[in-house]
Amino acid sequence: MRFALLLLTALSLAACSSGPLVDDAPEGQLPDAYPYQTAAQIRDAIQRSTQPVAFYAADGRIEITTRTLDQKATYSIRARLADSTTVTVRGPLGIEGGRGLITPQSFVAYDKINGKLFVGDIEVADRYVPGAGSSEVLAQSLAGLLAPEAGMDWTVTPDSGRYILVHRRPDRTRRVLVVDPSLWRVVQAQELDASNTVVADQRFSAFDTVDGVVMPRRVVLTAPGEGVRIQLEHNRLLVNPSDFRLRFARPTGVEVIEID
Repeated sequence: MRFALLLLTALSLAACSSGPLVDDAPEGQLPDAYPYQTAAQIRDAIQRSTQPVAFYAADGRIEITTRTLDQKATYSIRARLADSTTVTVRGPLGIEGGRGLITPQSFVAYDKINGKLFVGDIEVADRYVPGAGSSEVLAQSLAGLLAPEAGMDWTVTPDSGRYILVHRRPDRTRRVLVVDPSLWRVVQAQELDASNTVVADQRFSAFDTVDGVVMPRRVVLTAPGEGVRIQLEHNRLLVNPSDFRLRFARPTGVEVIEID
C-alpha cells in the first residue's frame, strides 16, 4: 500500500489506538461436497455470502514496515465495492496526516503535513497496494472479500480442509488463492512472477461476523521483494452503514506529483 506509505512518512510519532480483536465467526464445517467442488462453485459460494455488502466502513490501526520505516497510525476506510475507496490516516491525538482516494480511473494521495498531492492512473495502483490492481479489487482486499475472478482458468487442489486455486498466465506468472470452505473466504492471496518468486501476498485472519457477514479483522499486505509489510486491524467494521459517505476534497495550492 505505497500510497499509504506516502501519507505515513509525514508522521514522525506513533499513534496508539487499539483494542482486542475479536474472533467470533461461527465454527464452520466443511461442506459435504468438499473436496470435489469446482472453481465456479467456489466462486459462487463466496459471492453469495458477500453479496449483501455494497459498501462498508472500517476504522482501526495500521502498522507499516519497510526497509527504512516502521510506523503506526490510525485509519478510516470508506469503500463502495463497485466504485471508490477513501482512506484517511491520522497520527497522535487524531491529527490527520493524509488521505487517499482510489477510483476506477485513478488514485490520489494527499500528504497534508507536507502539502503534497500524489496522483496516478489506476493501472499504477498495483504497485502501491500489494496485490490490488483496480479500485474494486482494492476495496475487496481491504475487507477480505476476495473471490476467484471469473474468466480465469483456475486449477483447484484440496489440501487440509482448504482449497488452493491457481491461475497460470501465458507469461508464466501466477495468481494463487487459498480458500477456507468452512467460512467461504479467501484466507490468502498471492501473486508470483515467472521465477516463482512471491511479489505480493495478502493474508486475512481474526474473522468476525459483522452484520451477518463474515469478515476479517486483520489484513496483512506484503510485497516481499520491496520489503514492504502493511498490517491493518479493523477495530470497527460496519456493513452498509446508513451514514455512509465518501469524502475527498482535492486540495488546491499544493505541490502536485504525478506518479507513473
